[in-house]
Amino acid sequence: MSSTNMVGGNEVAAALRRLETVLPLAASLETRLQRHVMQQIVQVFGRYVDVAAAAPAQTVLAAWQARHRIPEPNDLSAEAKSILFHSANWGNEAAPLLLTTLPRALSAVGSPVHQWEQFDLLKCYAEALGQRLAEIAQYEPLSIPVDGWLSGFLSAIERPKTTLPRERRQLTALVAQELGEWLRERRLPPFVADLSLDDLRAILPASAETELTALMVLLQRDATNATHGLVSEALPGALGLPAEHEQWDAPSVTAAVTQLRAVCCHVGTLPAALRRELYRAIGQIFGAATAISSPAELLELMRTWRSSYVILPKDSVSANARLVYEALAGRENDPDALLLQRLPSRMAEVREAYGRWSNWSIRDHFLAALKQSAEEIAQYAVNVTNDQAETLWQDFRRRIATLSVDEQRWVVKAFREEFQP
Repeated sequence: MSSTNMVGGNEVAAALRRLETVLPLAASLETRLQRHVMQQIVQVFGRYVDVAAAAPAQTVLAAWQARHRIPEPNDLSAEAKSILFHSANWGNEAAPLLLTTLPRALSAVGSPVHQWEQFDLLKCYAEALGQRLAEIAQYEPLSIPVDGWLSGFLSAIERPKTTLPRERRQLTALVAQELGEWLRERRLPPFVADLSLDDLRAILPASAETELTALMVLLQRDATNATHGLVSEALPGALGLPAEHEQWDAPSVTAAVTQLRAVCCHVGTLPAALRRELYRAIGQIFGAATAISSPAELLELMRTWRSSYVILPKDSVSANARLVYEALAGRENDPDALLLQRLPSRMAEVREAYGRWSNWSIRDHFLAALKQSAEEIAQYAVNVTNDQAETLWQDFRRRIATLSVDEQRWVVKAFREEFQP
């Protein structure tokens, strides 16, 4: 046999030996591929359960399914719902679930593993499954009591919805958004956030203590508390609900919602109650012996009070006293415009109209300035005159009656310039 034939025979023998080695591997390639896919996908499930890294697929899947029991109806995506359904009915058979059912249910994959033509589909499978599992892990189903509280909240602020989210955080965010808009529509003055419980007791004396506490919490909201915390924690706590939602029950939620309705009514009546309380305090300064029935009555009382005093241009009085004295002599018949805007905005101690006060303590400064002004004006009372002044006045009236209309106007103008600033 030639050397060439010997070399050729050796190469054939070597090729046959390699083929004998490869054929068993080829026969097990699909099994190896499926095992690798299962390992990778089980790791995706394992991110959301507390089990050992080397735990069997059945253990990981059982732990995941036990942790993520989300009842219908819910707002999950169709693919997430499909994963929940199949994981609840997998019959303790991991391979069919992971290799056939789930990859077929995910649109990014669309076919079972044994039909894959590209190994890159494993990456698509893991990513798509990871997205849906994250969606499920983040989903917080509504319990009946929490649902009752949040839907009752919307009803209390008169913003009912025909369709509501079934996920707790989504519904809480919706309620917080609606609450923020509702409060803005109430146009409350900025200082309401500064009101203490004692202030609210004085302003709303007939209200229950629990309602006032909740009202204070609502008014003192801040950027963080105005969202989830206020709706799901601060207000429920102020109304007597436990901190843990799992401890809520239907009767306690119903009672809390009833109280919340009363709190919302207080918010609606608060602007008028605040003005009424301020007018009451002003009335006391100017001698109101009984409760004032209306702002118009208060203004009339103050003008009657002013008529007992006369301040001449030459009299040395404070700017505030002259401001009050002249304001009450004017023709302004709108009590709010005069007492809540003009006077406080021009007094040095305040310099802001009522609607722009940043805190309720400004009220004390305003009332103190008014009281001091009233006491100063009261020093210029018109006392009983003597005979000489009375004779002068009667002579003046008699002589002015003999003047023409134009002459009388001139005299009035001269008096005004002389005695009024």
